[in-house]
Formats: sequence, structure tokens, C-alpha cells
Amino acid sequence: MIAPEHPHIMGGLRGPDTHSVGEASVLHLVGGIDAAEHAGDVQLASGGFGQALALAEALEMRPLEARCRLGLGALHRRANQPTMARMQVEQAAALFRAMDMSFWLAPAERLLDELR
Repeated sequence: MIAPEHPHIMGGLRGPDTHSVGEASVLHLVGGIDAAEHAGDVQLASGGFGQALALAEALEMRPLEARCRLGLGALHRRANQPTMARMQVEQAAALFRAMDMSFWLAPAERLLDELR
């Protein structure tokens, strides 16, 4: 994962005791990179998405929370873990629906159809 290996990336995004919106967004991007580079290893590939999800929930960033869950769901699907995938994608779809985010809802619903 990029963030631990390159802590200076995160240093400019937050103060000593706070987490910023920028940090959560960067971690989501790291999750996407990790997912592409380590698709066969869900544990390793999900690190960035998991960290971004935790921050998104803490900072009440619902759109980012939903996108993290969608990314995690896709990872679990590729790892042949349909139950975990379905759980994450259902939560993502519910958030997208509640926020009227049709652009992101469409791929979530397609992924749910594949998981059924």
C-alpha cells in the first residue's frame, strides 16, 4: 500500500491530531491503485479502501463512504467472496439511492445483478 510506505504524502493533508477530507479522498485513490495492483490479494488490496471508509464514516462523508463500499464489493467479488461482496455493494447502493447519486448507483446495481 502506498500510504505507509510514503508517509510524506499524508503529512500535508492533516494536522497532528486531525483527519481531513483530503486525507480520506487520497486514501480512496490509494485503494483504487492497490485494487489494480493487488487484485488477487483482497487483504492487501482493500487497505486503502478500508482506511478511507473508516475516515469517511468518521467525517460523515457519505458519498465517499458509498464509493469505498463499492470498491470493496468489487474486490470481494473478484476474490470469489460473494457474501462479503453483496453486503458491501448493497450498502453502497442504498447510500447512492438515498443521496440520489444515479451516476454511481448504476454500476452498483449492475454489480448486484452479477452477484445474484
